[in-house]
Amino acid sequence: MKKIFQNKKIILSIAVIGIIIMALIVALFVFPKKEKPAANSESQAETPDEMKRCFADFRVIETGLKHGTLTVLLEGEAFEITTYRIDGEYSDGRHPDQVTFTRSLKEDLARRDFTVNAMAYNDTSGIVDYFGGRDDLEAGILRCVGEPELRFTEDSLRI
Repeated sequence: MKKIFQNKKIILSIAVIGIIIMALIVALFVFPKKEKPAANSESQAETPDEMKRCFADFRVIETGLKHGTLTVLLEGEAFEITTYRIDGEYSDGRHPDQVTFTRSLKEDLARRDFTVNAMAYNDTSGIVDYFGGRDDLEAGILRCVGEPELRFTEDSLRI
């Protein structure tokens, strides 16, 4: 995907987030362990409008623009891209009533369910782990980011 972006002269700050990071650590276990994220690990996300402009030369599906998600079709592959966000209240027990877009990776990761899903990867810093997900993974612990009761009442699928 990075090669495609470079060929089109698209410059984005990209971080891969979530369960894929846990899978990479388990499968490969080759990333150097960092006790704290590097000072330069805080990438900056684009807003949905900025993302649409970045991908103006591609077919873009507004998958969930309200929540900052676009699907970009690149060389026949669909890539779901979501900007960083902070979730508001969850009145239906499944979806946030509103989201606030943020440029902070740490703020986005803070809304995640479990520490092992709150890790990210980018080319500059490698693994970014503000909440101890790697340690929890190594210890076989499944721990919530923040207050467990809040996390489970936000989204019932987390149970």
